[in-house]
Amino acid sequence: QKISEGSYVSLYPNPASGSLEINGSMEGHKEVTVFDIAGRKILSEQESGRHFVLDISRIVPGCYHVRINEETGVQAGTLQFIKQ
Repeated sequence: QKISEGSYVSLYPNPASGSLEINGSMEGHKEVTVFDIAGRKILSEQESGRHFVLDISRIVPGCYHVRINEETGVQAGTLQFIKQ
């Protein structure tokens, strides 16, 4: 998914069960936060690099949003995934 001019982010597999792989064009540190459909924060991690893996094995099945904020505080993008 294109998130801004010249930037993209993708996640897979979707639906997912144990882990979620995220690839993007954003450099540097970023905060990755998972929210449930009601907007409650479920998981938050600090990541760096263009590729990282989130362990989602402990969250209950359902629909979730992943928000990625760059280290500058700018929201880089929000993606949706389904946890099986």
